[in-house]
Amino acid sequence: MKRHRYFLTIGLLLIQTALMAQPCPTGNILLETQEQIDNFPVLYPDCSVIEGNLEITGEAFGAGNIFHLDSLYRITEIQGNLKIAYALELHSLHGLEGISSVGGRVYISFTALDSLTGLSNLQHVGADMQFGENSNLQSLHGLERLQQIGDGLGFWFCHSLGSLDGLDSLSQIGGYLILNSNYQLSSLEALNKLTSIPGYLELENLPALSSLNGLGAIESIGENLTVINNQNLQGLAGLSSLNSVGGAIIIRENPLIMHLDELSQIQSLGFGIDIDSNESLENISGLSSITRIGGGNISISSNPVLTDISGIANVDAATVYYIEITNNPSLSVCSFESTCDFLQNLLGPSNIALNADGCNSDAEVLYHCQFLGETSLSPKQDIEIYPVPVTDAAHIRFRLPYSGYVKMEIINSLGQVVTSLADQVLTAGEHSRVWHTGGIPAGLYTCRIQSGREVWLRKLLVIPG
Repeated sequence: MKRHRYFLTIGLLLIQTALMAQPCPTGNILLETQEQIDNFPVLYPDCSVIEGNLEITGEAFGAGNIFHLDSLYRITEIQGNLKIAYALELHSLHGLEGISSVGGRVYISFTALDSLTGLSNLQHVGADMQFGENSNLQSLHGLERLQQIGDGLGFWFCHSLGSLDGLDSLSQIGGYLILNSNYQLSSLEALNKLTSIPGYLELENLPALSSLNGLGAIESIGENLTVINNQNLQGLAGLSSLNSVGGAIIIRENPLIMHLDELSQIQSLGFGIDIDSNESLENISGLSSITRIGGGNISISSNPVLTDISGIANVDAATVYYIEITNNPSLSVCSFESTCDFLQNLLGPSNIALNADGCNSDAEVLYHCQFLGETSLSPKQDIEIYPVPVTDAAHIRFRLPYSGYVKMEIINSLGQVVTSLADQVLTAGEHSRVWHTGGIPAGLYTCRIQSGREVWLRKLLVIPG
């Protein structure tokens, strides 16, 4: 009798275990404790494909209560999202090696991870992939097989991340690329297989990044190109293949960038130009191929040594909504076909102020606009001014191709006549005049010579003697 009872008990246990064992639960799965993770293969021994989301979330505050994911080794696919958050004691993703595909997004934040080695078989992510506030994350090793991301890729506040090594197989993303506040990030070389970014590219607050090498294959950005507050970035050389930007170009607070020459292949923008607070920026001539900006703004402000903004000269003014050129103390020339058309035809609001004389107000720019397109003699052959720049006196030599009445004046940046050097009939040939500056304010002046219907102009920069 005891023998029969023994076999009956064993049989009941086996039946009970079989009844309890199930395939993956339907819908989304939320695991909030280490105990739930450890019991998962006991309750679902045949679970390999999760049809919904898998969310592993520890305590939001205080010490984390999730230590490892070893018990999830049977999972091979997640058709929804994979989220791991607030697992403050989780140092490894071991246990997820079986996962080759995530149909939704991958979101990993507030963990103690130092690498991603547990994702060594992950090849495809259907939506975006985001890593935030993982302060111990030093490398992306574990993502070597990842080839495609359906939407964007973002890293922010991963303070120990030095490079993106591990993403070397990544050849396609379907949305944005954002790198923000990763203080040790110094290399983008692992991104050298990317040829386009359909969303926006944001590089912000990366103090260890000195170059954009690694982005050299990128030819197009679908939305904004944003480069902000990168204290050690030397230039934009890594973007030399870029020929299309669907949004705006935003370059702000990069103290070592001196020019934008690497952007010279871009011909049109979807929306605007914003160049602000770049301490060493001398010129933006690299933007000179841009002819349209899609109804956006042109904003150039607070660049202390900027002297040349001719890079906006070819923009069709009809594609501009608003122009702001302010607080660029070294900038004295703002009169180009684009700005003149915009101001003269009242195409939209504008704010031009706090620059050097000649570009200190809308009125000053409009005054100099009247000289665009006028006939000008060759400076080397027909008008010579020395010394350059001018201190106490300027020696002006000019040649007239024919005799006639000549009016020669020095004009300041407000359009006011400072002095007249000739108001008489002169013969054809060589002539000279001396302009004694007489302690006038330093700044940009214009020598204007009119004979008949022809007007010849030369700029003079006066500096303190």
